[in-house]
Amino acid sequence: MECSYPRQRPPRCLTEHLEKNELGRKTRKGFYTWIDGKAQKSKVDDIPPNLEMRLIAPLINKTQVQVNVGVVADADLADAGAIFGTGFAPFLGGPLFYKDRVHTSDNT
Repeated sequence: MECSYPRQRPPRCLTEHLEKNELGRKTRKGFYTWIDGKAQKSKVDDIPPNLEMRLIAPLINKTQVQVNVGVVADADLADAGAIFGTGFAPFLGGPLFYKDRVHTSDNT
């Protein structure tokens, strides 16, 4: 069975770590430096604007497509599928509910 989704390249930062053989805990280097089995995390200075929506947008879009083409009967069922199937945070109500809530709150 062939995948119908286009193949995406891994993020540049991940490729760079792999090329340097920085494999995380195994090599004690990677996204973090590991000391005594614990990751030494740096403080985040500046979070890019709208990062949350940029990260969740692909899931929202794919979920909406499934409703639009009739794979899922309605948005409520699609939201339930995302919650139970992918672990989407239930307190956010599912990706489509979340999109509607954020979009509505941004315009008020």
